[in-house]
Amino acid sequence: MSDYASNDGDGFIGELGGDLPPRDGAATLKAARLSAKAAADSVREAAEIALGEASDRVRSLAGEAAEKIQHRYGDLEVWARLKPARAVGVAAGVGVLLGLLLRGPTTRIVYVRDR
Repeated sequence: MSDYASNDGDGFIGELGGDLPPRDGAATLKAARLSAKAAADSVREAAEIALGEASDRVRSLAGEAAEKIQHRYGDLEVWARLKPARAVGVAAGVGVLLGLLLRGPTTRIVYVRDR
């Protein structure tokens, strides 16, 4: 009869756990520590690779954005030279709008006199 049908749990564990190391607390703890260190090193390496790829992508996008901004600035400069009155009007409008936004809320105190 096989160990599966035996009533003692040791026979079943003995059959399946034949390749398990002896139950030594220090050895098991050391093996767990080494395994955790290897896993942490693996995660760290994967994070460094992902960070490098993300950094390269951000640099690429920043370069593209800077190039587009330079192009738009050049277009704006040409437009301002061709239509200076309109450019001054737009600049004044933007200045007034920013001034209103940066001014903040105003408090008005109204005094009411009794007659």
